[in-house]
Amino acid sequence: MLEAVNLTIQPGQRVAIVGANGAGKSSLFQLLLGQLAPEQGSASLPGGCRIAHMAQEVAASSRTARDFVLDGDYDLRRMESELADAEERGDDHRIARIHGELDIHEAWSAPRRAEALLRGLGFSDADADRPVSSFSGGWRIRLNLAQALMRPSDLLLLDEPTNHLDLDACLWLENWLRRYEGTLLFISHDRDFMDRVATHLVHFDQRRLDLYTGNYSSFETQRSERIAQQQAGYERQQARIAEIQRFIDRFKAKATTTFNKGILPKTSFSSKTPPITNDFERRKLAEQRATKRLKGGNESKDKKTLKPGTSKRELKLTVSRALSDEIEARER
Repeated sequence: MLEAVNLTIQPGQRVAIVGANGAGKSSLFQLLLGQLAPEQGSASLPGGCRIAHMAQEVAASSRTARDFVLDGDYDLRRMESELADAEERGDDHRIARIHGELDIHEAWSAPRRAEALLRGLGFSDADADRPVSSFSGGWRIRLNLAQALMRPSDLLLLDEPTNHLDLDACLWLENWLRRYEGTLLFISHDRDFMDRVATHLVHFDQRRLDLYTGNYSSFETQRSERIAQQQAGYERQQARIAEIQRFIDRFKAKATTTFNKGILPKTSFSSKTPPITNDFERRKLAEQRATKRLKGGNESKDKKTLKPGTSKRELKLTVSRALSDEIEARER
């Protein structure tokens, strides 16, 4: 899916990921989650990086919506389990230590935070006590999103988070994500959502990953400019190729006629060369000098360079060698 890519995401960036269907956007998330391994290269994360990921499916469950969202906080559930075990064993010292950890984790506010997430995503207060199995597929996706947001994380991965959300829920989610202090990677086809949330954008294009700064509207502008520059460069390249091909065809015919008559032309050109300002002009000037040397030059050199009946392929090789010699001479 990807070949020879190099992408670095800085902490705190909110990166929208776009590209054609099947380009590998979801596979990138699986790679970061350790569910896929690259055939070559590597994907690395900072040590101790906590990842929260929005699942795309959820099985029917008898757990309440509130408990399902709280399950997203793994550390909270782990400490609650350890506390229950310590109380069953009567280990007062361990109980005191776990209570201290729960206070640091602000466990006392966890149910309230879970309910706030549910309200923000469009659930009513009564929905918090309903079992997960009572919700339709779209509402279960909202529960998955709330669970991911509940999980303390340094990297948040969201795949189409605005699917199944109404306008109010979308606006609430935008505000929540803009306040998120970690790094956000999200896949979306909602241009307005990307414009209001993204600080950067990664584009999957022809097995490459192109990173753009700004939101989606900025990406469209930058990509249009890049495409225009590539097209202009391509047209210049094609014009140059056609010019060289015409020269080769003309030079072949002239060289064949001259050698058949046993006469070699003697031409000269000025040694004065305009100043070289950049790499493109340097190579262009080198090409001009090389082609002049092939076309004219001294008689002895021409005799060694060309023979009667020289083929087009041999002429191309001769021009190529002369160009390479001239460029290397200029660079030395």
